[in-house]
Amino acid sequence: MKTLKEHLADFLDQTEVDGRSPCTIRMLRHCIGHMLRWLEETQNVKGPDQLGRNHLDLWSKSVRSRRTAKGMPLQQTTIIKQFDSDRSFLQWLERNGSLPAGLHKELPRIKRDRLLPTSVLRHEQMEQLLKQTDISTADGFQLRAMEELLYTSGMRVGELLSLNLDSVDLTARTARVMGKGRKERIVPFGLTACDFLEAYLTGIRPGLLRDPHETAFWLD
Repeated sequence: MKTLKEHLADFLDQTEVDGRSPCTIRMLRHCIGHMLRWLEETQNVKGPDQLGRNHLDLWSKSVRSRRTAKGMPLQQTTIIKQFDSDRSFLQWLERNGSLPAGLHKELPRIKRDRLLPTSVLRHEQMEQLLKQTDISTADGFQLRAMEELLYTSGMRVGELLSLNLDSVDLTARTARVMGKGRKERIVPFGLTACDFLEAYLTGIRPGLLRDPHETAFWLD
């Protein structure tokens, strides 16, 4: 019988086939992997046949009581992402017959607070914030180019990070992004962002490039 970690590998492969974004897959791997390590290290649970409702109840309490490195409680969004990721994995196991139906319901559903922003930065404040990024280094310049593109286009961070070279048209000042649900859209961006992107492509990216065949727009 497969272990939970082996089932996780299959689950992530299926998630990729289903067209989920790389950012979503990384998040699922991180969150579910955390749960599986906790189950193995504290409850000695390695396979789906060993997993019971009491384990999930203890795991839920562990997540809620967890603290950050600074001793602060986890943010609500972090807890919601953890439980939602765990639940999707357990439901997948149930559909495959590896777990009893309904076991995923032991994980709590937390209603997300929908709060409106209490303040918005003025244009001058945003400019000051952007200028705080040190562009004297290659990494700093790349970060500033990212920030300028985010600010002027309104694209999501996940969309920004998944850009390829052929996704950006400097002449038309547009970027082709893949959003939620694998839906493609075209977003425009401004002159300042265009200037930073052009300078990044001609003067910064070549110095960061290790593989001449790399098509990712941003490099780390």
